[in-house]
Amino acid sequence: MEKAKVKLPYAEFQQAEYKRHIWLATPEPGTKPEDLTEPEFWTHVSRKLQQGDFIEVVSAEGDWLAKLYVRSASASGVITHLFPVEYIGRKPQNISDDYTIGLAGRNKWRVIRNSDRAEMVNKLDTREIAEAWLVNHLKT
Repeated sequence: MEKAKVKLPYAEFQQAEYKRHIWLATPEPGTKPEDLTEPEFWTHVSRKLQQGDFIEVVSAEGDWLAKLYVRSASASGVITHLFPVEYIGRKPQNISDDYTIGLAGRNKWRVIRNSDRAEMVNKLDTREIAEAWLVNHLKT
């Protein structure tokens, strides 16, 4: 005797935009993708979120994109699933512990010497340009 084929109930097939939301978040500079999975990270916006929502995250530095699925949301925190992170360009590298590469205003990069917090160079267009500048600076 042949087994009956299982079918999706008709009522369970509907347009997604009526059942869930897609949110866009740009966290503070320096936020790491793994920070996004901490339930407390989202508590201040938890009232907007519901199970089944998606959150697209673009780093402030513009060097990675992440997508999260909201498994549950409450005032005490939001449980998410982090899909594989997409790095834009190449993954940032730590060239020297003596210098920090970071944002200097909106979408501009700078290199800071950690010992005295002196800004070595600024107004660079990309992290990669800042990294190249630092590599060349360290050679001299």
